[in-house]
Amino acid sequence: YVKGKKCGAITRVRIDKRNELSRDDDDNFIVRKGVVDSVCFGVVEIELKFDTSYREVGRTITGGDFVSRAEYEAWVREHEAKRQAQ
Repeated sequence: YVKGKKCGAITRVRIDKRNELSRDDDDNFIVRKGVVDSVCFGVVEIELKFDTSYREVGRTITGGDFVSRAEYEAWVREHEAKRQAQ
């Protein structure tokens, strides 16, 4: 889950380990992704690194922050309530 700095929208990110991972120079897996939120279309760039057992060993983010599932679910509930109130 990533929270963009542009408007604070939180987006769930999924990674398909069969199609999106590449090998780095150390023979570990790496994925780079641009994530665009659906509220203000802000872009967040992420890079995740995994060992050969697909365990995460590193992460970087530009234009946002990583957040928890609980924060994402709270954000979704808040935006659903706002939408229903309109």
